[in-house]
Amino acid sequence: MDSAARVAENWRKQGSEFVVIETPGIGLLTSGGLILSVDFHAAIPFDGLNLQVLSTMLRIGADPMRALTALSATGVWKSWDVAPDPNSIVQGFDPWISVDGSPIDGSDYPAHRSFSDGSRYALGWRASSTSTSPHGVDGVVAAFQAQHPGYDQQYAIHEHNRLRESRVERLMRDMKSGADDLKDLLNREPEV
Repeated sequence: MDSAARVAENWRKQGSEFVVIETPGIGLLTSGGLILSVDFHAAIPFDGLNLQVLSTMLRIGADPMRALTALSATGVWKSWDVAPDPNSIVQGFDPWISVDGSPIDGSDYPAHRSFSDGSRYALGWRASSTSTSPHGVDGVVAAFQAQHPGYDQQYAIHEHNRLRESRVERLMRDMKSGADDLKDLLNREPEV
């Protein structure tokens, strides 16, 4: 909620009102980064997925794009009438995110509505309960765990963060090399 509040504060104009709704999502750890998928506008996100078909796409080492496609609005839903509206599924990829594995209390997914005490003060926020439930996401997690008995989440998080660090080091090395090349180019005597 803190980062959403900061964004709202930056976007704030006179008369603005913001509503931030917390909802459960799915994060797939891959060797290249974290794939995120969120089903907004559903009381039970991802509840209509065909978990039997989905579980075959959530195997360790499988192409992550297949899983991402399966979680999309045109993915592996039980039937067309339970598939979400395409505009309610938001997916993304972050190669730089660090995952800490802290358990998230999934008992409450509140909505936060902003209010103003005047332009000189930061926005205030009032929380209200919603009917959003994590049971659909819990089903996806259970389908994954059924494919991988003995799966060690902490080890996977450790490996994800280790690979992330190596990507960051490689990026920093490449940036330094590029900066050194640019410096050499700028220090050359002009050719006449």
